[in-house]
Amino acid sequence: AMLRATSSTSTRQAEVLNSLISKHLQDEALAQLARGGEFARTPPERGIQRWEHAHLIAALDTLNAYQRDRRAVGHSRIPGLQWQYTADPRTRLVEILKQWLRIRAASACVDEDDIRHISALCRDILNHAALFPSRNPRSFMQTIAEVYEKLKWQLRDVLGRDRSCAALVDRAIMLSRNLLSDAIGYLLVAPTDLRQTDALPSLEIVSLWHSLP
Repeated sequence: AMLRATSSTSTRQAEVLNSLISKHLQDEALAQLARGGEFARTPPERGIQRWEHAHLIAALDTLNAYQRDRRAVGHSRIPGLQWQYTADPRTRLVEILKQWLRIRAASACVDEDDIRHISALCRDILNHAALFPSRNPRSFMQTIAEVYEKLKWQLRDVLGRDRSCAALVDRAIMLSRNLLSDAIGYLLVAPTDLRQTDALPSLEIVSLWHSLP
């Protein structure tokens, strides 16, 4: 995955982000977005009509707010000039995060590993605060930190849901074992004349197995 530097001053930023994206992102579509040259910068809007995960949509809102504030500062510095950041490393990274969030926020199921990968990317970016100074009240690093926090909350939700599913599976297995045990006991004593079963202390499968010659 490659983020193209748009000026000499952003070369180091692009190098660091390239390295981190290559390390953490597994999504080929996002890798293509990072490797590409020109790309369409999306509006600072959600871009989806419905969503399943509130923490992810909140993270998307955070990135959109950063883009709006950053553009507004650019406008105020040169009155009358419609100035937007379009292809610098920060913009490209924000677009990658936005695309990831839009896809996952609208999905009924979010994979734990996906969240861990994108969270690790945000966490590692936070280790390079000196590389991304800001004049904006809402800084790039502050935005990434807020997104990272929301991703951690989403991971907690996913892990909690996985534990609930595991508990349901365990209960289903337990009920299935009970049903099987009751069925075997019924088949042994109800329609037959097996008097030997009267001497058995238990008709549970584990006891029957040990009583076999």
